[in-house]
Amino acid sequence: MSHTDTSTRHLFGLSRFGGGPATLILTSLLAGLVTSMLIAVVAVWLDPAGTRSPLLLFTVVTLATLGPASVGWWVALVDRSTLRGATPRPEESVEGLWLQRSLAAAFGICFAVVGLGSGVIAVAHWSVPSDVLLLSVCALMMLSAAGSYLVIRAKES
Repeated sequence: MSHTDTSTRHLFGLSRFGGGPATLILTSLLAGLVTSMLIAVVAVWLDPAGTRSPLLLFTVVTLATLGPASVGWWVALVDRSTLRGATPRPEESVEGLWLQRSLAAAFGICFAVVGLGSGVIAVAHWSVPSDVLLLSVCALMMLSAAGSYLVIRAKES
């Protein structure tokens, strides 16, 4: 079923499995709620010292992850061809090409920084907590991807 006519496109799109925009939104919210509750159960189970109120921890984690989980389900369930204003082939757009090039550059940057950083930590016999180290690598990945994208966009636009 092709929805290339703009009159059949919707702000929130249609589900790949049928139904209108309301069905897609409701399904995404319900699936997001179930996913958030599962994440919250794992968070309560992994609370090592049990220092927090389990009900409070469950509620906070559920509410904190409900939005992203629902959006993730919406992305998985929406039929792109039914979205108003969606690019027909985003992988062929100039922004898509910029993103591909920036991610390739970010990979090289991260590979070099993590390799050199590992060597320095090993030679200097430093002890770095794993959570700090992993969060630093994630921040490096995000910053290098964003920075590379901005540089490429500025050069080519």
